[in-house]
Amino acid sequence: MSTAIVVIIILFALFSLFNLIIYLEHFNNADINTIRNHARILLIYSVFLFLGIPMFLLLNPAILYDLDVSVPENHPNVRRKLNIKDFEKAIVRNSESASTVDAYYKLSERILEYMKTERPYLNRDFTVHDLCVRMNAPRHHVQYCLKFIYKKSFTDLKNEFRIQHAIDLMKNNGDTRFSIDGVGLQSGFASSSNFYATFKEVTGMTPNQWIEKERPL
Repeated sequence: MSTAIVVIIILFALFSLFNLIIYLEHFNNADINTIRNHARILLIYSVFLFLGIPMFLLLNPAILYDLDVSVPENHPNVRRKLNIKDFEKAIVRNSESASTVDAYYKLSERILEYMKTERPYLNRDFTVHDLCVRMNAPRHHVQYCLKFIYKKSFTDLKNEFRIQHAIDLMKNNGDTRFSIDGVGLQSGFASSSNFYATFKEVTGMTPNQWIEKERPL
């Protein structure tokens, strides 16, 4: 069992014991209204704790698997930032360890390889649910890989692949009259405005600026 869960259980037990002692010490000398007020306070604290613990676990699912959310910087599979220049080097294979953490790295590799080879991001309706189904993995496992290994959201990962695809299309298109809006649609974006905004967010320039910069003299 995770150390964090053990600590939570111990704190809850100590809190309950403390309140029980106070209740017993004051029971004989207190009137009925005081007892009722004290009971209400105990009920409020109990409800708060019983609701707080599940919420904490839902927001931090990694502790259920004894995983250290602070991923070691020297781990052989760590990818701090996956940007559009990293895709060719993105899949790093290391199967030496059979630990739980390495199982998540293997899942992250499967995710990246799937994105790279099957290009599901070209479907504008592609969602994290679709990714979980394809990986045959629980959503919180996939979310762990995104948050703690890739250190980015599903949307960011998907959009970076889309922008890389758009760049490849523009690089390979010798006709300077091609439609930039069409490139965005072919890359999985639902609208031109979304494509332009995301392109600038990922690359630091607009599609037109990128073309001017990359166009041969």
